[in-house]
Amino acid sequence: MERLEEDIVVVAGQYFRRGTQIICVPRHLRHVVDAYNDSLEDLLAHDDVEFGFVDKLHSDGKSVWCRYWNKYSKGELRTKANSEATPIEMLRWRDTHDQSTVDDAIKKYLYGI
Repeated sequence: MERLEEDIVVVAGQYFRRGTQIICVPRHLRHVVDAYNDSLEDLLAHDDVEFGFVDKLHSDGKSVWCRYWNKYSKGELRTKANSEATPIEMLRWRDTHDQSTVDDAIKKYLYGI
């Protein structure tokens, strides 16, 4: 892990900062990622994979605070009140929503605008 600035961290060549869209691949699915040489296409439809974005970096340097989308209501967050600390090793950089949707969610739920 390399910290470039207060709000940017680089892990395995992936940059994470507020608003970076991610997918969370739980540890029990790691063998699937390894089997496909880190190709995530086969995982995107799995029920345990979550889509979201980075809220902020965690002070432990091993995780980031993330917000996750509701699987049943497009464009709505599942984690409205709080972010969830997620180990960086479980995250992959992946755009799943239009960035303006992410920006709107950040304004609404993080800044109350």
